[in-house]
Amino acid sequence: MSMFKMENTEGAPKVKTYAEADIRAAVRSYVYTWDIGTIIEYAIEGMYEEYMDRSKPRIHIDKLMEKFGKK
Repeated sequence: MSMFKMENTEGAPKVKTYAEADIRAAVRSYVYTWDIGTIIEYAIEGMYEEYMDRSKPRIHIDKLMEKFGKK
């Protein structure tokens, strides 16, 4: 089991550690509290960032535009 060590920035000396599976479960629970509009906007922003990444080959965005762009 992988552990994630979170640095304490609040000034207290204690450092907490979390299992990655527990972090994933907490994130899942958090996302399940979102309404559908928030989920869609989050996905749109993430996909936009993905397709605007200039380190990806040009064919990456060409395929998107071919299938979903203006006809």
